[in-house]
Amino acid sequence: MGRVAMPGDPVWTEEDTLLALEYTDWAGQICPGCGHHLSESTHPDNEDAYATRDQVCFACEAKEKHVQALQDPDRNAVTAGRKIGVVRRGDDN
Repeated sequence: MGRVAMPGDPVWTEEDTLLALEYTDWAGQICPGCGHHLSESTHPDNEDAYATRDQVCFACEAKEKHVQALQDPDRNAVTAGRKIGVVRRGDDN
């Protein structure tokens, strides 16, 4: 489960802090558009090293279609503050 900090113990150990800093450094070097490491994906030797792959997330598709339908001016739907979740059919209790 992990370490339980006792009263008076630091919440973060020195190792926790170092790992968090390393993760922050690593995450800061990831391209937000594709998720690849920038030192690799921007290197000139890799200009032709990548291909694309189309993939449809059907949960996102259903959500986006629902949002588009709500934005239809003929529906007059109230969208301010609306949060839309996605559940598998049959699990929507």
